[in-house]
Amino acid sequence: NNGGKFGGFFPLAPGRKMALNARRVNDDEIIITIPTSCWSKSPAHPRMVSCTFTGYHPSHELQLRLAPDSLRVDEAVMYPPDFPHVDLISSTLESQDLLGLVDLIAQRAASYAKRYEEFQTLPQRYEALWQGGSAP
Repeated sequence: NNGGKFGGFFPLAPGRKMALNARRVNDDEIIITIPTSCWSKSPAHPRMVSCTFTGYHPSHELQLRLAPDSLRVDEAVMYPPDFPHVDLISSTLESQDLLGLVDLIAQRAASYAKRYEEFQTLPQRYEALWQGGSAP
């Protein structure tokens, strides 16, 4: 248990706290940049990806296409597609909960980055294997 080392709680990553950046491409397209939190201090955090991990992406772009003459999101694409996210986008297209999607992408991006970092520390004889029960 590393709770004592981190004051009994797992602290938030230093730096940006969901500082979103959005830009309008045209009347029907918007791109939202979502930051991914990381841990920059030493020792390594048990539940947060290190900012120096080579597989860490500091941000993800969510490209949104709006329905014609509407504010309804018609299509959404995430880049880089480095973790499973289709379920998040599908449910958002039904619910139109864009803020919820942004929050879930930030959480899942950080979670999968930490998983990939942990996989990298395993000996070569271990092979990363996707199992449905391991999904968040």
